[in-house]
Parts: sequence; structure tokens; C-alpha cells
Amino acid sequence: MPGLRFDRKSRLLLVEASDGTWQFLNEGQVQNRLMMTELSGVREGGLPSEIDLYIQNIIDKYGVDWHGPMAGYKAGPHTINGKP
Repeated sequence: MPGLRFDRKSRLLLVEASDGTWQFLNEGQVQNRLMMTELSGVREGGLPSEIDLYIQNIIDKYGVDWHGPMAGYKAGPHTINGKP
């Protein structure tokens, strides 16, 4: 699911919509969307599912500290002062 980010402040996931805007999704909404892909949501033997691991990877690697409109920048992720 491209364009997925984790907002550290709200603890919600952000997804880029087809119109270029960013929308908040809770974990359940992301899980539902990921179930439409080939990722499995089945947990076996107490282990996390493929979807659980995918979401944890987004949280670990694609967290943002701030999001919102900013003059002079197009919509989307940017690195400012070395911070994504």
C-alpha cells in the first residue's frame, strides 16, 4: 500500500488519496485495505500476521513528526533539516 505513513502525534496512519490529499486511517481501516491485497491477516501460533508485520514496518520506518500544508511545497512527504 504505497503512500502510507504513521503520524507519531495522533498515532494514526496517513494514506495518500487519489486526489493527492492525505487522509487519516485507523489500524482497522488499514487492515481492511491490506486484506484486499495478497497479505494475510491470519495469526498462527501466536505469531503476528503478514498485515501486522506490514503495519509495524510502517510505524518503525515511515513515521512523521508533523504534517500539514506548507508554503512552497507540494503535497507529500519531505525531509526538513534531516528529519522526514
